[in-house]
Amino acid sequence: MRPGSGDLSYSIPERLHMIAERYVLLYLEHLSHRKRATKEHGILLDLWLKRYIEAFWKSVHTHISQTRRDLTSDMEYPLATNPSKK
Repeated sequence: MRPGSGDLSYSIPERLHMIAERYVLLYLEHLSHRKRATKEHGILLDLWLKRYIEAFWKSVHTHISQTRRDLTSDMEYPLATNPSKK
């Protein structure tokens, strides 16, 4: 048996991509999130192109952490205000 030769090797990344895409679309429903994401992605691209690798990775970490906090907060809010959806 060789790694990468079976259906499982392809289905796991495919499923992860589908799940991640759902959360990205949910996150980007908010205009303020879209504006911030566009700005931050521009900064990330600029850092990458200038080869400021340490600053790039620090910005990536900050961007992902903030996005996760926002998404988690957005997902908790409706549950907190509408107990029937628990």
